[in-house]
Amino acid sequence: MTYDTIKNAADFVFCLKKVNFAHARYATERTTMFKRILVTLDGSDLSERALQPGFELAEKFAAEIILLRVIAIDAIVVAAAGAGTGPEYLQLRDMREERDLAESEAYLHGVQARWQATGVPVTTRVAIGAAPERIVQEAAQCDAELIVMSTHGRSGLSRFLYGSVAEAVLRGSPLPLLLIPVKHSNGRDWLAV
Repeated sequence: MTYDTIKNAADFVFCLKKVNFAHARYATERTTMFKRILVTLDGSDLSERALQPGFELAEKFAAEIILLRVIAIDAIVVAAAGAGTGPEYLQLRDMREERDLAESEAYLHGVQARWQATGVPVTTRVAIGAAPERIVQEAAQCDAELIVMSTHGRSGLSRFLYGSVAEAVLRGSPLPLLLIPVKHSNGRDWLAV
């Protein structure tokens, strides 16, 4: 299956990779399919389309939700400060990083508060770096068993310039991935698909 097929899908896409059941993680008898579900958010309305399916799965499997926001390394700060190694750069980077961390934590706590009524346990995490790599690393560090994320449906020049986070996570993570395409209608009962 190619990423273009996923990107153009009208409904949710659940991607499973070959699972090594001899791995210690699967050696014990499992009572639930997922115990920890990582939902990635970037602050956009499109990324928040992953929340409803993530929380519905968490309710179904009595799982915990981990909300993750990755702060991308900003090339603009590097360019504004010159070569990126001097004290001006370091000061700008630190100030920007502190502000972005505070904003990201406040955003995730707001999302957590909005979904509190579900009764699903929710934790939040903020990471700094390249989004695809950090998503894969954070999923491993928190022992997530599923990653839920929306696709932004970029194509052409935009995809060339920005890349596709969902595609890179799909290629880089051994975990199952539930992708919510940008074209999906929020009103549809996704569990019935």
